[in-house]
Amino acid sequence: WPLVILIALRIKINILMLISILGMGSFCYGLYRLETSPAYAFYMPQTRAWELLLGASIAWIAPLTRNISVGRVECSHILSAIGFCLLLAGLSMINKASQFPGWWALIPTIGAACMLTAGPSAFLNRTILSSKPLRWIGNISYPLYLWHWVCLSIPTVIFSTPLSTLLKLALIGLSFLLAFITYRYIETPI
Repeated sequence: WPLVILIALRIKINILMLISILGMGSFCYGLYRLETSPAYAFYMPQTRAWELLLGASIAWIAPLTRNISVGRVECSHILSAIGFCLLLAGLSMINKASQFPGWWALIPTIGAACMLTAGPSAFLNRTILSSKPLRWIGNISYPLYLWHWVCLSIPTVIFSTPLSTLLKLALIGLSFLLAFITYRYIETPI
């Protein structure tokens, strides 16, 4: 990606236009593959690149949107609230029956993009996302992402039955513990 950006800058291609074209191409390809091969659409980077490219567009757009107001309300507060609502909508509406990624992926992805674009001064970002518990989860989020999969999938495969709610909660707790240990004793020193 950095090489693509450098080449685009050298030959004077509009970066935001490049991001938009590549992002739309990736999204459309993902929609196509979702119909023909859902696993491919979920796991392949070319079908999910649009999500990362949305993040790349934020790097170009966010500085331009800071300090813009709508009436007496800063745009960042509105963006943050919209993003938060979209994340909640994604949590409540997306389920196992939803074809994902695809159109459904727009809800949480755009929600996260709105919150990121809003920046650290937006009210919800400053009060909720900057709270100590959520910052702690943010710090351990990558090892938590790795460990939760292992902790939840291995017992499911071994027992060949759905896990009880109590066992799932215990395994999620174990995931948090292992994620903290990984963050503290492996990730932080490195």
